[in-house]
Amino acid sequence: MRTENSLSIKAILSEMVRELRLGTKLNEARIQEKWSQIVGNSIANHTEKIELRQQTLVLYIASSSLKQELLFSKEKIITLVNDALKEKCIKEILIY
Repeated sequence: MRTENSLSIKAILSEMVRELRLGTKLNEARIQEKWSQIVGNSIANHTEKIELRQQTLVLYIASSSLKQELLFSKEKIITLVNDALKEKCIKEILIY
C-alpha cells in the first residue's frame, strides 16, 4: 500500500546515484561490460583501457593503425555507445 510520501525503488536509487555522483562511474562500467558487443571483438581485443570522464569517452588502443581508423569513426562510435546505453552520455571521444 502506498502513501503520499512513498517513492518507488527506482526513484530512490536514481536520487541516491545523483546525490552520490555515481552516474559517470556506473556508465563507465556499463560501457566496459558492453564494449565487445558495441564495437566487435576485433576492436575490443585491441582496447587496453576504457575511461569515462564527464561526457568524454577515453579509449586506450594498442594498435596504431586501429587508432587511425577509429579517429575517422568517432561519430559512429558515439552513436553506438549512446544507443547501447539508451541515453546520451557520450559527447566526445579521445583515443590514445
